[in-house]
Amino acid sequence: MTRKQRSRRGIGRPWEWLDASSWDEFASRSPGATGFHARAWSEAVAAHDRRFEARAAGLELASGELAVLPMVVRRGLHRRGPLGRAVSTQPGTYGGPILRDRLLTPEDWAEVFEILAGLGIGRLDCFGNVLDPLPDGLHVEGLATTRCRTHVVALDALPEDPRSTYRQGCRRGLRKAEAAGLSFRRITTRAELEPYYAIYIDRLRNAWGKAVEKAYPMELFGTLMEAPGAEIWCAYDSQGEVAAGAVFLFAPRHCVYWQGALSTRHGGFSPSKALMHHLILEARSRGCAWFDFNPSSGLAGVEAFKRGFGAAEVEVTRWRRLSPLVRLTSRSRR
Repeated sequence: MTRKQRSRRGIGRPWEWLDASSWDEFASRSPGATGFHARAWSEAVAAHDRRFEARAAGLELASGELAVLPMVVRRGLHRRGPLGRAVSTQPGTYGGPILRDRLLTPEDWAEVFEILAGLGIGRLDCFGNVLDPLPDGLHVEGLATTRCRTHVVALDALPEDPRSTYRQGCRRGLRKAEAAGLSFRRITTRAELEPYYAIYIDRLRNAWGKAVEKAYPMELFGTLMEAPGAEIWCAYDSQGEVAAGAVFLFAPRHCVYWQGALSTRHGGFSPSKALMHHLILEARSRGCAWFDFNPSSGLAGVEAFKRGFGAAEVEVTRWRRLSPLVRLTSRSRR
């Protein structure tokens, strides 16, 4: 029974929680899906952050098509019902609704928000989707938006050797890596993961000045290593030591760099640049259209690194929808 039929009869609701196979099908087919839309991603996050539960809502449009919204939903008695909270997807990564066979139109987006009003979630945060962005000029009650930027490489526009499109500093770094004899491979075992995690912790503490307690747990990386679409790749020196590594998520049209680490001892070899170059070639060989460096939180040095690969700057709209009750509660507190 379609949504229109249910509406005429006054029964049912235009949404449902999806089962695992339906979620997997949409995420593996949709032209708007990133690796963060995959069930494996949300379930990996929820497995190691017990505040969240991985769920995907199927929102039935008037056309009869489903728009799938992957989320991590906050657990707990006080986070249910009209005060419930959810994030699409893990805090700080792409999310939002996707259709199985096409991108959303502005009319689809308006329908999505109409259905979300009855979903029973008081606050829904979405960190945008570079492939299927929120359209400009959409007026929805309780919707707030902000802008950020990411850097992407259009893979189908690259020449055979993409280094000719890189900036001089990046090309120089790649020559250093080649002279140092760096090699690259995807890691798949716990023994391979441990040295990568060691340089991640060292980088977190000494380069970024963050407490180790704020690090992602090693178990999360182990779960991602086995999750479909998520891959950890490392650059190795001539002695077989890890010089750099990073986590990448693959989707039909999109490869995105999520998190990485650099060995301080190997910085002079430019292993991070060499690893990114290797994955740009890897993503192109798999038929991806975009290599996405992910938003940089406005860090100038990080953005300069990404521009070195000839990456174009693209704006991404992040949005938050608050229910009338949550908006009223927020005003009362203020």
